[in-house]
Order: sequence, then C-alpha cells, then structure tokens
Amino acid sequence: MDWFDCGFLGIPFRLYEAVNGVVSGIIGAVGSLLFWSMLCSAVVLFLYRVCSPQETLKMIKVRMRELQAAMAKEQDDLSEVLRLSRENIAIAFKRFLLTFLPTCVAVIPLLSLATWLHSEYAFQPPTPEQRIAVSSIPDGANLLLQPEGVTGLRISMPDGSQLATLSLPPKGSVLAKKTWWNHLLGNPVGYLPADAGPDAVKIGFSHREFIRVGPGWLRGWETIFIGGMTLFSLVLKLAFKVE
Repeated sequence: MDWFDCGFLGIPFRLYEAVNGVVSGIIGAVGSLLFWSMLCSAVVLFLYRVCSPQETLKMIKVRMRELQAAMAKEQDDLSEVLRLSRENIAIAFKRFLLTFLPTCVAVIPLLSLATWLHSEYAFQPPTPEQRIAVSSIPDGANLLLQPEGVTGLRISMPDGSQLATLSLPPKGSVLAKKTWWNHLLGNPVGYLPADAGPDAVKIGFSHREFIRVGPGWLRGWETIFIGGMTLFSLVLKLAFKVE
C-alpha cells in the first residue's frame, strides 16, 4: 500500500517501520513494544503540556482543594455547602474545557502509532498448511484464498473471479471498500474495488500472542503497550509535575 492510501494518521507509518526494524532487531518484539510505549508516553505528555495552560490548571487544582476542605468544614450549613458545590462544579467544568483541546491534540500520535502497531503485531503469518477461513460481509459467503507468488494471497469469489490480493505478513483481517473516513485513517490491508460484490471481506488470520498466560484477549500486543504506556505516563507526569 502506498503511503498516501494510509490516510492522514498513516503518514508516519514508513518512519515507524524504519525505526522498528532497527529497534526490534536489537531488543526483540516485546522490547520494541515497550520502547514504543515509552516514546509515545513522552510525546503525548509533551504535546499535552505544551498545549495546555499549566499555570491556570495548577490554580484550579488548588482552588478545588480549598473548596473541598471548606465543604467538609461547613457540612452542617446546607446552603453554604450547596454554594461551594456549585462553585466546585463550575471550576471542574472550566478545567474540562481547558484540557479538552490539548487532550485531542496529544492523542493524535497515539492513534497513529496504535493503528500501525496493530497492523505490525496483531496477526500471525499463516503457515503453508494452515486453513484460513475467508467470508464476505454481509452475506457470509465463503470465498477462496490461494497463494499469490511467494509473499502474497489472492482472494477470489466462489466462481473463481479475483476479488483482491494481500501481501504477507498480514497487516489486518478485514478488507473493505474505501470510504471518506479512510482519508483520516486508512486500512493498511488495502481496499476492495468500488464495484466489488461484497461490502467487506473477513480473513481469519490467527492472532499473535506475546503473553502465555491469562485469557486470549490479554495475550496480544495491546497489553504490553498499554501497560507500559500507563506506567511510563505516571512516572513522567510525576517527574515533570504535569497537571
């Protein structure tokens, strides 16, 4: 897939691939997921801190603590508690408004990276003897999946007409027709032709597991990445006193 087919958030995908090729070659797949979680935490926190009014947020935090202490002190005076509660709610809403746009800006690189990580680490390359189920959406008809050269697969309709081709290793499990929102977030797998019969095609690739214990939904790349990012974000937030 060409870079311009990956949408706005997919513009850095080539850069991710180049960096990951070096990092994963040194510290392996799990190490690279932790590397990306640490880097993403730093970038997201930096963007949020730069875009948000930190001094104003600090004053709001102090004022909210003062109001909470005052409410605890004046709990026998219902009218005063209600007045303090209204002020506390107003300040909390102001804080939400001040942080909403910076949060939206800061989350953009996270969405971009998470989309690429899913295409890179979510699915296991099929083995030559593996049977892979392929079905069309919405009718659920079984489609044909055949090798296409050395590193590709061909999807065909039951009558043998070719529908699409996929490159290996797999970047996703759903092929669909291109829509307007793919200009923002593309499909790394590719797209079905606009005149194709099915609206989408579901390919049953096996999910890649990095953790050998626990339920299946905890064994993928997401657990390592989200866990690492949560830890690194907390450390950076405390270290740099980000509100």
